[in-house]
Amino acid sequence: MEPVKPLFGCGLLCLALVASASHAQGLRKLLHRESHPKGYDAMTVHCESTGGRWRLCPANVDNGVRLVRQVSDAACIRRQSWGVRTNGIWVSSGCSGDFELGGDGGTDADSDSGSRLVRCESRNGMRQVCRVDTGQGVRLRRRLSNLPCDEGGSWGYETDGIWVRRGCRADFAIDVPPVAAPDPVPAPVIGNGAHTVRCESQSGGQRTCAAAGYHDAVLKQQRSHTQCVRNSNWWLVPQGIRVSGGCRGDFAVW
Repeated sequence: MEPVKPLFGCGLLCLALVASASHAQGLRKLLHRESHPKGYDAMTVHCESTGGRWRLCPANVDNGVRLVRQVSDAACIRRQSWGVRTNGIWVSSGCSGDFELGGDGGTDADSDSGSRLVRCESRNGMRQVCRVDTGQGVRLRRRLSNLPCDEGGSWGYETDGIWVRRGCRADFAIDVPPVAAPDPVPAPVIGNGAHTVRCESQSGGQRTCAAAGYHDAVLKQQRSHTQCVRNSNWWLVPQGIRVSGGCRGDFAVW
């Protein structure tokens, strides 16, 4: 019976060693060293935007960052679909790639000056949608509520807005400059006896708003960041006003 104890102890030790080796291998896949032409070791971080969402990969970016290999079909363009924060590398819009730390990408982190803040608040635990063009991605900038704000649980975003629920209240940063105001356009000519119909495309889907029996219509007031263009993303149809592609507005029909 004497050999049993050494064999048992070796079994536990071997399991621990295998688990440690497996963990180390996983870390090497995420963060690995490569020879650098300047003669020092450069660290490479793999970072990917899953489902087109914004993601931050923690990393020491003090010595600059350079994209060395794009592995996604979506383009990786600095300050558009990837960039640098003080605490890591961010990606969005489907960009996936390997980034070299200590590369020739410069030492300064990308500024937040191109971002805009949107405050969105869930009152009494109710779901609230804050309509805004979410552009290249959204990140939680500052939580205002005592209740937690967890992405995918109590907050999230779609192409045309940020949603919150379960009491989450926060300021969110969007990685695109504010949408420029459109050039002034002449006021639409509205026929006599016109009625106003509000029609909104939610999440880019198609919707028909009842207004049967009218022979003409004009866009009276646009309510979306998406430009509403007649016969492109809004139409007058026998059933009423039809919108799609994120067009939202008030329409005069007569």
